[in-house]
This record gives sequence, C-alpha cells and structure tokens, in this order.
Amino acid sequence: MTDLPISVRLAQYTGLTLSTALSFYTLNISSTTIPFLLTTPPSHAIASWNTIFQTGKKFAPPIGLIAASSYLYAAYHLPVERSGDRWKYVLGALGSLGIGPFTLMFMGKTNKRLLGMVGMVEGGKEAWVNGEGGKREVGELLRAWRGFNYVRAGMLVGSAVLGGWATLL
Repeated sequence: MTDLPISVRLAQYTGLTLSTALSFYTLNISSTTIPFLLTTPPSHAIASWNTIFQTGKKFAPPIGLIAASSYLYAAYHLPVERSGDRWKYVLGALGSLGIGPFTLMFMGKTNKRLLGMVGMVEGGKEAWVNGEGGKREVGELLRAWRGFNYVRAGMLVGSAVLGGWATLL
C-alpha cells in the first residue's frame, strides 16, 4: 500500500467516520424512534418528531458536507497509483451531499404537513390531533417520513461503504 500524506489520511478517515456515524443516526431514527413514536399519543409523537427534525436539520447537513468535502479532498490528492479509487470517493461524496436535495425534493411535502401538525398542537388543537382523524393522519405521515428517511440512510450507508472500500482495501 502506498504511503499517503497525513492530510489525505485525515480526510479519508474523517469522511469515513462522519458518513458512517450519520448513516447509523439516520437508520436509528427510522428503525427504532419512529416505530416507538407510533405507539404514543399523536400530539406527543408530533412534538417528539419535531424535536428530532429540528435537531437533525441543524447538525446533519454540516456533517454530510464535511464528510463529502473530506472524500473529495482525498480523491483529488490521491497519488497516481491510487487513482482508481477516486471514483469511490466521488460517489461517496455524492451520497453524503445527496441527502440535502433528496430531503427538499422528496420529503418536503411530508415535512410541511408534519410541521403543520406541529403548529396545530402548539396552537391548542391538540384534541383534534389526538382524535381519530388526527391519529390516522399522523400515523400515515410518520410512516411516509420513515420510508423516505430509510432512503436517506441508504445513501449514507452507500457513502460509508464506498469511503471504506477506497480507504481500507
């Protein structure tokens, strides 16, 4: 294996660590948190989802951007004898960056409806949200959101796998 400058090694492991951590975080929300929220009263589920959403909105994009930047740095600075690994880093970067546009294009409508439900709860319409119509709508929206979130997690897992493949093999 070729000796690489410390800056390239640092970029490789930063991208790999961050894309892996973000993929696990995203998978955890869909596989454990949302199913649990579906067992709680709808007004509680909506309030909890909003906390998760607002938290993720603040830290996931910068982490994805740092992971992607690290992969792109590593791809650009690989020596010629490792140039065959560049495409893995570039695709890994696209997986980490792609969660932003995916969220806007495919999850926007669901997010808007869920945020509307948050507004209802905060506006004192908790009784409607906890009623049969609200319960059904909240369940449908959270299940749809979970499915979209699994796709984002898949993008991040792909990013981590490609980064790991290029870095470790």
